[in-house]
Amino acid sequence: MKSQKTKVIALLLLVGAELSASSGEFINLDFERGYQSTPMIIGPLPDGSGIVNREWWLPGWKFGDGLNEDTIRLAYNETWSGASDGGTLYGPGYYFGRVPLGGNLAILGFRSSAPIRLIRITQSGTIPSEAKSMWYDCVNGPWEVTINGIKLDLYDPHRGTKPEMEFREIGVDVSEWAGKEVELRLTQAPGWTFNAVDNIRFSAQAIPEPGHASLLLIGSAALWIMSRL
Repeated sequence: MKSQKTKVIALLLLVGAELSASSGEFINLDFERGYQSTPMIIGPLPDGSGIVNREWWLPGWKFGDGLNEDTIRLAYNETWSGASDGGTLYGPGYYFGRVPLGGNLAILGFRSSAPIRLIRITQSGTIPSEAKSMWYDCVNGPWEVTINGIKLDLYDPHRGTKPEMEFREIGVDVSEWAGKEVELRLTQAPGWTFNAVDNIRFSAQAIPEPGHASLLLIGSAALWIMSRL
């Protein structure tokens, strides 16, 4: 009886998550919600690796590639020997500590032998009305961002100044869609052995204009040169 009651509670929580995602706000942008909201059901983070239920561990998101829009079963802490096609939801201790982690969980896509197998995560929701930008943290290679199928330009304030194997911020301009319901998709960029993504968030801060960013770089370079004279 207790087991049956637990299953019913789990289903109600999942339905609530799906309704929240479809009716308005984006959810689980840091990939922590499944772990935080239903620990009594999914239990503690498992040791080692294995396969987990995507609806429980990654609520709100679809996880797929060019062949599969979504998958019900999701790899957890899989190393995918040889960095072959695939992706994983990863937690503490993953990859022998070589990949950093923000919080309890993040997503990682491995090098794909075919572009159609690049990992992508998708969710529909409403961009906050005050939002001018969206940011996410990445390791190694950035993830492409599309809204309603439109590919957005990526802004990397840490380009050339922060190691690839540290989390760094990537931003996109979302001001055009502020207050609108959209489909948001992040896709693993090709050409990298692996790409990790975590902590997606919206901000009222605007993405700097290209000309302004260039002037800042020129100004910084000029100050550095003057300091060396």
